[in-house]
Amino acid sequence: MSLFPANICHLTFTHSDCFDVLAIYQSQMRRYFNSGLEQFYASNVPVKNTSNTIIYTDSDQYPKRLYDALEQLKNKYEYVFFDHEDMFLYAEPKLSTLSNYFDLMLSEGFDHIRMIKNEGALVTQHETEPSLFKISMRSNWVFSIQPGFWKIKTFQKILEKNFSRNIWELEVKAQNQIKKLKISALYSYSKGAKRGLHHYDNDVYPYVATAIGKGQWNFSEYREELVPLLQDFGIDPSIRGVF
Repeated sequence: MSLFPANICHLTFTHSDCFDVLAIYQSQMRRYFNSGLEQFYASNVPVKNTSNTIIYTDSDQYPKRLYDALEQLKNKYEYVFFDHEDMFLYAEPKLSTLSNYFDLMLSEGFDHIRMIKNEGALVTQHETEPSLFKISMRSNWVFSIQPGFWKIKTFQKILEKNFSRNIWELEVKAQNQIKKLKISALYSYSKGAKRGLHHYDNDVYPYVATAIGKGQWNFSEYREELVPLLQDFGIDPSIRGVF
């Protein structure tokens, strides 16, 4: 039984270059993310063992690839839980809290709820859900490519202004565009230590953010979580390299 209504699905962005990571992602999400959401993948080639692959044009830049995938979902779904294959769970999430997030998204008209707290955002705590924080549009950093709930049309408005950008340029350039759109964005944070320089762990949705950086395994931030998983899957980290 799904914890969510029929107007939302789960979209995971991936690429054939990361199918070794995708194997870990699928295993971890089957283990922990029993949400009932229908799962789709955006990929340059079909993903094995699913009929729900949305094929994007590999020569396009990231924002166009993702926009086109969302375009194929928007006639059936109004919302999406979005992530990447290297942003997998490493512990049990609080699914009832996530369900409450989406209920609030519908009732209060939020555009986006992301599953990570970042440094430097100006926020106010939500009145009834203490693990949610409203992000002020006066913040330096509002938008991040991280797991979270999105209103599909709002997400597409951001992406369509950045078709020529790569993923890193998108995050930088979209900050001012989002402020002009005046979107209603929040982040989730309950408990969690600072991880790396700019973000915090989240016990509502405890995930790796992110496992891969510029093609290498992120041992600098997630060695404890990644090493046993790589061993379980017989993956030699030296093939990709680590940082």
